Amino acid sequence: MHTIGDEGIHLRDFSSHDTISHCVIQNTGLLVQFYGEGIYVGSAHSNWCRYTACQPDRSNGDVIEDNDISGTTAENIDIKEGTTGGEIIGNHFDGAGMVASAATAWVNVKGNDWTIEYNTGVNSIRDGFQVHQVYPGWGIGNIFRANDARVNGSGYGFFVQNKRLRTVVACDNKVLRAGRGFSTIACTRA
Repeated sequence: MHTIGDEGIHLRDFSSHDTISHCVIQNTGLLVQFYGEGIYVGSAHSNWCRYTACQPDRSNGDVIEDNDISGTTAENIDIKEGTTGGEIIGNHFDGAGMVASAATAWVNVKGNDWTIEYNTGVNSIRDGFQVHQVYPGWGIGNIFRANDARVNGSGYGFFVQNKRLRTVVACDNKVLRAGRGFSTIACTRA
């Protein structure tokens, strides 16, 4: 899947328990760079009334595994608030091509209880992986294990907005060439 105007794959409108596996996603955001994610799960809270009758877009339990994502203008993977319990496993990310107005990391998690493990990333515009709370009650309880982040960027391997989000960044993650260091929070030993 390549040469796409906006995002490559978008799961939304309560699209749950799906698996995205063994896809090659390249060159997204050719029409609007801000919407150039490789894989996008859920909907931003500002769109809940448009897609999900003003309720959180509970696109839950989705699995994103063994994909190769590069050349995206926005995040390689964007996980929105309202989603819970998914997994991002064994993917390869390349941030070459990201634009600063659209992305600052390969993966941006704003949902709850996601597991992100065994992924490899290179060349991020700033951070490798990020966790944010953009809407109350979301961005909580995410786990990062055994990822290999070769950031080559000015930020962190793992940027977690704040400690109250109860995010776990395991010490078995590897980070190279991140200008600001390993993580904004202390790692946890398994």
